[in-house]
Amino acid sequence: MHEVPARTPLFTEHRWREEAVPCGFRSPSSLCSLWCSSCASPCRCGGTITAAEPVLAFRDVRYAGERFPGSAAVAARPGLEAGANCQLFAYAVLAHFGLAAPPLRSSELWADTAHSTRVDSPEPLDLVLVNATEEPWGAHVGVWAGDGQVLHLCAEIGRPAVWHRADFADRERYSTLIGFKRVTTRLGSTR
Repeated sequence: MHEVPARTPLFTEHRWREEAVPCGFRSPSSLCSLWCSSCASPCRCGGTITAAEPVLAFRDVRYAGERFPGSAAVAARPGLEAGANCQLFAYAVLAHFGLAAPPLRSSELWADTAHSTRVDSPEPLDLVLVNATEEPWGAHVGVWAGDGQVLHLCAEIGRPAVWHRADFADRERYSTLIGFKRVTTRLGSTR
């Protein structure tokens, strides 16, 4: 298991603070508008939001286990409007910030070296994989938000939630931290 270092939080009291992100993106401060119902400010990260997926749609995404990357359901109806599983949701959040996660399931994501890299010390926007065992197949995927917090979508809650790493450890099905992956491919990249 990996030791989770203390980091400056981006998510505090249901608000994302303006901070530089080490990967070079301006800031996940717009996650406030993706997440927090009290904020309807326009996106400040420089990303684009299409009319089909307005900013506030992220916090309203419902859990739909059959809607995973590469599924027929997603091919027939792309986007988050019909719901998402944990990976599809996490990848959409990363895409909002210009990162192109390949449409991989958790075990494929863990093995991937073409579009992502394993990291020991997570930074905001890194992917977090947890499971009941050390096996990456079937692992739950969320987005690291700093200070031990993870933005994720799970069946238990049914809507996006931010949990502390300890909240995952308290649940048997999420008790094992498999590790962290940093997506290295940006949207529009030919790589």
